[in-house]
Amino acid sequence: MNTVRLLFCFVVSITLAGCAAMNENECRTANWYNIGLEDGSQGREMSNLSSYRQACAEYGITANATEYSQGYNEGVVNFCTPQKGYNLGRNGGSYTGICPSPLEKPFVNAYQQGQKIYQQVQLVEQNKTRISALEEEIAALSIAVNETEQRLLAPELTPEARKAELDLLLNQQRQQANAEAELKAAIQQRVASEVELERLRAAAPY
Repeated sequence: MNTVRLLFCFVVSITLAGCAAMNENECRTANWYNIGLEDGSQGREMSNLSSYRQACAEYGITANATEYSQGYNEGVVNFCTPQKGYNLGRNGGSYTGICPSPLEKPFVNAYQQGQKIYQQVQLVEQNKTRISALEEEIAALSIAVNETEQRLLAPELTPEARKAELDLLLNQQRQQANAEAELKAAIQQRVASEVELERLRAAAPY
């Protein structure tokens, strides 16, 4: 396979997507054992072979399924280790059930450990985003309250206008108090989520 295709496959393999598009030259010079070995080692699905077959059939070339399968089965053994399972889960990858039975249980156990850390990291980030949004909301409400208070100082306000401004002020102050209460809760949630994340990391096997 040429350099461009290898680079593309490397990038796509981060999400375990298959790199199945092949041109005529690649089909004619393909080492099907190595292609299968690469796909298996990267945790891609064996169904990639169907895409290879379809691509090469356009040039009248038949993919060697036997050699591909031999390489793929060997590659899967390289992929289905507990550490790679953990790394897959830790990076938010999806497991598609490709590991053979003797290897699957330790792989999945490690994958789930990594996945818990990934999910906890997402929760921490969500809490941080929520805190930032609340802080911006409180700042905007504080400005709005000050502006309303300044308008209430105007001596030319009619009774009706003054009442409207007072109602607005009360509503703004209520919104501000609610946002401050939400911010306090969000900070507590962030701290709790960070503590849990550290606990999960400390218990991680890798």
